[in-house]
Amino acid sequence: MKKKLGIIIEGSDCSGKTTLVNRLRSKLSPHGWYSLSLSHRIADQFELYLEKYIRDERIIYDRAHFSEIVYGNLWRGHSGLANWQKDFLNKFVLENFVVVLAQAPKDILLQRYNSRQQEQAVSIEELWSIQNMFQKEMQDARIIQYQSTHFSSLDEVVNQIVTTLGVEDDGAASLKTQQKPRNIKDFILLEGANGSGKSALAKLLEVNMVGWSVKTLDYQDQDHFMRYLQAYSLHKETIFDKGHLSEIVYANLFRDGHSFSLRELQFLNEYILHKSTIIFCNPPLATILERVRKAAYPKYIREDTLESIIHSFKTLLEVLHLPHLEVDTSDSRAVDDVVQQVREFYQTLTHRDMN
Repeated sequence: MKKKLGIIIEGSDCSGKTTLVNRLRSKLSPHGWYSLSLSHRIADQFELYLEKYIRDERIIYDRAHFSEIVYGNLWRGHSGLANWQKDFLNKFVLENFVVVLAQAPKDILLQRYNSRQQEQAVSIEELWSIQNMFQKEMQDARIIQYQSTHFSSLDEVVNQIVTTLGVEDDGAASLKTQQKPRNIKDFILLEGANGSGKSALAKLLEVNMVGWSVKTLDYQDQDHFMRYLQAYSLHKETIFDKGHLSEIVYANLFRDGHSFSLRELQFLNEYILHKSTIIFCNPPLATILERVRKAAYPKYIREDTLESIIHSFKTLLEVLHLPHLEVDTSDSRAVDDVVQQVREFYQTLTHRDMN
């Protein structure tokens, strides 16, 4: 099972959310976990939520974008999220987080509501309606439904979450496995000019990494941002034979500019920075030219064009400050070294290991 980046606790006021967050924080803080409340922000809801989800690890969120949807629709008539943005965030957190919906019977909600001294933002009838709205919004079977009726139910859900995370409850709360930091990177991104050896390296990596597959990203139509973002987020254990960096390089050379806004480009770069290992395939120009001739690429890819493409990739990686591995794919020893390095980083088995 994929390791989770964190925990999201959602629910209405008085639903038992805060008690659960505090108990989890006490249980998990020895291992570097902490809690944070994601409250409403004025603008750029999608970007701000996704940026937090991508960056943070070992985090317990007390409210997240589900609250933005429910309360935004209640108080402003809209959530600030387009339908595709809401669907994308839902898929992302269900894949990468343990998501819990805290609820309570109406009489317990009323008891907690009346016990609070501060002025309430909503009435008890509105509170019951809000809880139903959360239930409607969060119907996915992968969401843990927590009925906060008594301490035994609190203990049960804490144990369920801790078990899902792979934390051993042995008094010392020592982690299962070997005290290694979690590797949260999901995919490998191969970039480079035509004839740089990306496809051959992709196939070699696929042979050497059990469960991994190869996918080529080469979008010619509109909405490049969502297509790349969805591909990166939804295809785990994937070796991408070119990605949005190739779109930038080739579009700037042949189409007078790529299709990403500055904000979209920043987001894609931020995503691959945290979620991928970037490998820049860069053999000598003579090798690339020979491969291009044999592969019968379009005639407009001449020697001077290939030099521009290679230079553009180098400049782009440098300007964007994207850490990467660079490999001369004409050197078999260098290729073997990078394959071994990647395998060790992702801790994968080879197909030979499986036999």
